[in-house]
Amino acid sequence: MIGFKNYDYSINSIRKEFDLYNNIEDICLFIDRAIEADDNAERLYRYVAKNYSNQKIVFALMKDCPDWSRLEKDGFNLVECYSTEFYQIAKKCKFFISSHTPQGYQVKLSNSQKFVFLGHGVDAVDLSDYFNRLNNIKLRTSTTYGEFKSLVDSDLRYRLTKKEVALTGQARHDSLLAGNRINNKNIMIMPTWGNYLVLPRKKNF
Repeated sequence: MIGFKNYDYSINSIRKEFDLYNNIEDICLFIDRAIEADDNAERLYRYVAKNYSNQKIVFALMKDCPDWSRLEKDGFNLVECYSTEFYQIAKKCKFFISSHTPQGYQVKLSNSQKFVFLGHGVDAVDLSDYFNRLNNIKLRTSTTYGEFKSLVDSDLRYRLTKKEVALTGQARHDSLLAGNRINNKNIMIMPTWGNYLVLPRKKNF
């Protein structure tokens, strides 16, 4: 049976929400990490810049980060993370796009703003307690079908649905296709950081 609940909102609080909505601009704010780029946010920024040239986009990064000059040469619209300008943009941007939460940058999004979470990689464990505490999450990317299913499966603890989760893969994987050689017999071996996947070996001192 569907229950009913009375909601009591003041006119001023409703007006405040409309005022916040009216101040939102169609800006996408991208962040990988404050001290480093070269991850999913950078790759997605490049994709949007190339395919949606009319979209306003900004990339946040610390100015003393080694990646700043590299991105500056590539024509990125940069803003220094934690600066006054950064918080001004964060307050009015429509999309906050990062693999870290807005709270991690001391940013509080309004109900009119949208948080797009770019996963670091494939989730191997249940992180529902973490994600269920996040506010304003409008989109969460996933890398594999198994990961996607685990996020939206009603039998699990995640409050996410197919409306909030998209099976997109990792944006940074796009860079692997640049200069890709088709007729190549070389095999690339990529070691894992997961020690439990590596066979034990004899240590040499």
